[in-house]
Amino acid sequence: MKVLFIQRNGLEESLGVASLAASLERAGHDTDLILLSHCRDLMSELEKMRPGLIGFSVITGAHAEITEVARSVKRYTGIPTVMGGPHATYYAKEISDDNSVDYICRGESEGALVELADRLSKEEDTTHIENIWSNTPGGWVKNELRPIIHDLDSLPMPKRDLYYKYRFLRDMPMKRFIAGMWCPHICTYCHNTMLMREYRGKGRFVRLKSVSRVIDEVLSVKKRSVLKRIHFSDDLFASDISWLREFSERFPEEAKIPFSCNLCLDCPPEAVELLARSGCVGVAFGFEAGSERIRKEYLKKFWTNEQARSTVELFRRHRIKTAANTMFALPGETLEDAFSSVEWNARIGFDFSRVGVFQPFPNLELTGIAKREGLLPADFSLKDFKPHTARPAFNKEHGDEIINIINLIYPAMKIPFFRKSMLRRLVKIRPNVLFDLVGGFSTMLQNYLFFDMRPLASWRYFRNAMGSVRVFFFSYWSNHERPVIRVYRREKLPESGRLEGRGPACWSISRQMTRRRRLNRFYERTILDAAGIRGRLLDIGCSYGNFVLYAREKGWEIAGVDIDRDAVKQIPDEVRSSIKVLDNGRLEEAAFKEDSFDVVTLWHVLEHISDSSGLLDAIKKILKTDGVLALQVPNGDSIEAGIFGPAWVHLDPPRHMHLFSPGTLIPLLKNKGFAVRRVSHFAPLDKSYRGSLARFLNRKTRIPEDSYLFNNILYKMLADAVFSPLSLLGSICGKGTFITVVCTNEK
Repeated sequence: MKVLFIQRNGLEESLGVASLAASLERAGHDTDLILLSHCRDLMSELEKMRPGLIGFSVITGAHAEITEVARSVKRYTGIPTVMGGPHATYYAKEISDDNSVDYICRGESEGALVELADRLSKEEDTTHIENIWSNTPGGWVKNELRPIIHDLDSLPMPKRDLYYKYRFLRDMPMKRFIAGMWCPHICTYCHNTMLMREYRGKGRFVRLKSVSRVIDEVLSVKKRSVLKRIHFSDDLFASDISWLREFSERFPEEAKIPFSCNLCLDCPPEAVELLARSGCVGVAFGFEAGSERIRKEYLKKFWTNEQARSTVELFRRHRIKTAANTMFALPGETLEDAFSSVEWNARIGFDFSRVGVFQPFPNLELTGIAKREGLLPADFSLKDFKPHTARPAFNKEHGDEIINIINLIYPAMKIPFFRKSMLRRLVKIRPNVLFDLVGGFSTMLQNYLFFDMRPLASWRYFRNAMGSVRVFFFSYWSNHERPVIRVYRREKLPESGRLEGRGPACWSISRQMTRRRRLNRFYERTILDAAGIRGRLLDIGCSYGNFVLYAREKGWEIAGVDIDRDAVKQIPDEVRSSIKVLDNGRLEEAAFKEDSFDVVTLWHVLEHISDSSGLLDAIKKILKTDGVLALQVPNGDSIEAGIFGPAWVHLDPPRHMHLFSPGTLIPLLKNKGFAVRRVSHFAPLDKSYRGSLARFLNRKTRIPEDSYLFNNILYKMLADAVFSPLSLLGSICGKGTFITVVCTNEK
């Protein structure tokens, strides 16, 4: 059987996927890999490869996008799909509730995935495999985890060739390895505590490969690709001092490659000596916070700042670079604590500092502490988690200051005058493009210096792995047509993943209508008056309820549905009872009676739904004969889409799953039994080209799309002067940014 792994991008070659592929190949199966960032037509690739099983390794935070891809692959190919990785291990229940894959593989999966592939290839029962949850007609069959793999040397060499077909990964001179698994510490912010809960009673947590095995892996990679520098990605490198003694004797003689690794700040002096002898040139420490109170009470890290200073001094004597991993916006942290982190980064003498804001992943012990202290709702769960690496989840009243501290920490560490006399004043300024540039350049420079990167290979790697936009295509089959679904991928995703966008680059028609009366009159004439009578209206994706409120003012009996519970809570009390929340995102949940509505509206909804054909079928049942269906979607054939290409703002996953044009939307509606009465491209107040231009400039300059540069009056005036005439021209000649369609139900 051929097993195909699908990965979001090549930011890091997954050692877990490479190990799984090697185990599968040893069992007689073929394996391959697709990076979505480098795939323009996924369905065509699947047709060529014809895999028998498709695997998705997913991390929490990137799960929403991959889940949509998995759901589409499952629906339109019928190939069995399995989701694994950290997200599947910690949040299997949430994945099973979503029903987007056929199997969930939890924990260390080498044995489980091989057993699954074996049984699928032999067409045997797959419901009773340890580590595997199976999706059956009767519900999910949930199996226990198998014992921990103690002998890591028993696993085959990772199949890195999966990744080395991509030149930018093969030729990157710095590559990652692991010498062991897991960490003995119980830090509250770390995933290891979650793993320990899952694997309690299943075996020894901390395990190391033999020194011979580590050296063999390094030499194997060195033969097949460029390798000038190594980083050991273990959570804690060489926790066993006797192992490190052997490593220090053999590695510099047999491998002869400089390396860096991750350590704790309570590292014993002997370990420092052994690392220096081994060829270590860089060490990254989990510093986390300058406040000893925060570390002890919230993080369960008990060393002192003076201990940290002594440890770093030992490494400095051996000319080993040091980097501090520092988190901001931790539970219990004050603004003074944040300044303390900057100060102690400098005092201790770290060469570099990797910084970010704490992300409250559900089920983390630290997230539980935040819930108990009232910093998060008691029922906070994965559906409430919105990963955003730049916005604090805690200490939000000082959110702008914390963002500025993160951007300015590196110059503050290196320049005492700047840290002591200027930093506190500068952080009070509103976050701006200059600070963003300083932060971005500092991060890039620190990585370049810490890892001793080569300029050309580094540029090729970051250009491929972290490009701000990628486009790939889905093709799928329905009973009547084979349209193209174009999915746009960005590394920096919008904060909202809900049914209707609410960001500066995604203009909600219903929100504009309440602000501009002339636009209200336009929609009333084209939509509401089209029914000829005042009857019952359903707005799908009603968001904050602006359109249903307007329709109610005009005498309509209204109803609405949305998947965003937080948005529905903001709808005025007098109409909230008419709005239903769809927890699973399917219209059938609302249980509307057949032939119960005169008008159904979908303002920028259809492009968000993976099963748009099924939604139209459900609408047809509840819409009366000759009832009106009115919808608006972005136009993939618009002038704006042609100008900006992949930077067009309406290519926006995970929210936008479909890209329609008149040539695909109108035949789809006709095939579903709707008679098209009117097609319009008129959108008088649309300014989405501002967002498209910002995204285009972001690709060229790396200036963030939400920076002040793209939100000031001058920028808006210049964009309007250039693109407003083109937008008007597009509306006149049928190439407008949006397609508004009014049709009637023919039964």
